[in-house]
Amino acid sequence: MKIPGRIRYFYHLTPKEFFLTENEITLIEAAKERLGAEIPREIDFSDPEKAREMFLNLNKNLLREIALSKGLNLNYKKLEELAQILTRYTGGFGVLELLLADSKIQDVYINSPIGSTPIFVYHQDFEECETNMIPTQADAEAWATRFRLYSGRPLDEANPVLDTELFIPGGRARVAAITRTLSPEGLAFALRRHRERPWTFPLFIKVKMFNPLYAGVMSFIIDGGRSMLIAGGRSSGKTSLLSSIILEIMRRFRIIVQ
Repeated sequence: MKIPGRIRYFYHLTPKEFFLTENEITLIEAAKERLGAEIPREIDFSDPEKAREMFLNLNKNLLREIALSKGLNLNYKKLEELAQILTRYTGGFGVLELLLADSKIQDVYINSPIGSTPIFVYHQDFEECETNMIPTQADAEAWATRFRLYSGRPLDEANPVLDTELFIPGGRARVAAITRTLSPEGLAFALRRHRERPWTFPLFIKVKMFNPLYAGVMSFIIDGGRSMLIAGGRSSGKTSLLSSIILEIMRRFRIIVQ
């Protein structure tokens, strides 16, 4: 949406948990508190998919147990919904999952100091947008911990940069995390969402990234095996163009990456 007096568009996100009843929120908070006190040792955080599945099953049992103790009746559909929400904030990445589930979001920026600035996104149609989501410092620390576990690499003052991949339901992304001393005000993150459907020359023409003449000339250059240099700034489309060029190479040729 466009807010009068602001240059950027506003990306407003309304998660399902905003529509939960007071009893359901209390139930989730109680389960989250108990889970935080004693995380099962058998959960293998090095395997995100398996860890998430174990969290989901654990959360279902935990929610069912707490609901019975409070005299609340949960049907299967509601139990599944609450367990998915709880898993997103315990075994997952919270609001990041909701943002990356949108196929039109290309980048997510979480600037420091975290807790005082909103999350920014780069949208396919509206470019850079400000969101209504403001993560807490606890969220940032939890994300950083999971990135360390999943990548097997450190993120501290001696190693202030961490690059890794994030795999979540609905999308995957390349993550760059920084902390002190590179970022004086602490943790900050940049996530580049991977496109599920690869870019092709016809698709570039459709979205008016280039015209048919350019596509034809590039196709002739590729068929001729000529050398080319692809360069540009951040988010200029280097990787997208390269992936579309690779699709133009005939299958009878081998591609050697050095």
